[in-house]
Amino acid sequence: MGMVSSAAALLDMAFWTVLATAAALVLFGPKHVPHPKGAPRRRWWPDWKSGLIWRLAVMFGGTNTLYFATNTFLPDYLEAVGRPEWIGSALTALNFGQLPASFLMLALAGKLVRKPLSYVGLGLGMAASVAGMLLMPGAWVVVWAGVAGFACAGVLILLLALPPILVPHEDVPRLTAGIFTISYSTAVITPVIAGLLWDMTGNPAMAFLPAGVAALAVIVFSPVVGEKRRKA
Repeated sequence: MGMVSSAAALLDMAFWTVLATAAALVLFGPKHVPHPKGAPRRRWWPDWKSGLIWRLAVMFGGTNTLYFATNTFLPDYLEAVGRPEWIGSALTALNFGQLPASFLMLALAGKLVRKPLSYVGLGLGMAASVAGMLLMPGAWVVVWAGVAGFACAGVLILLLALPPILVPHEDVPRLTAGIFTISYSTAVITPVIAGLLWDMTGNPAMAFLPAGVAALAVIVFSPVVGEKRRKA
């Protein structure tokens, strides 16, 4: 079941990343500016020493971690604690919970994208969803899975809108490349760590520990979104 859930998670994340990226580009994407003849060539390789790249990547990776961890481990967790009847409903809520967040962010992203409190609120929703799925029995797990999906989609869309706002347009590709490289590497590694924690402790709830830490990371690094426009 875990492998099936992982495959579904990858497909779901790919779909929602494409949707969120398209929305962010429509709302905030820079206009094409021809490269002047004789001008210095633009740099495309990410500046791995840039604190901006790492802070945004941690937030982006935290969102990915929660989404992947929930898709991967929630079915096995519910099976382990004797609540398998809620698996289908919980996964449906997790993925369809992203729909209202996507439409809401299309309308409000311009007002929220530069406000740290937007990310703090969504990060708190992410953290609460982890606690709720683990601690509240029955149908509540479906509700909290929906909250997780909503919060993840909200943070994802806002973060994807940030690069054109925080750096000059010529630095957007390399900033984005650095963020994606770090954050998706994190999203691949953390489920492995989560599974290891479950195996080592014998406690299925430990598989969600990285997701809880990831939610807190979104909150801790939220001030970065209010930084002044600068080079990547």
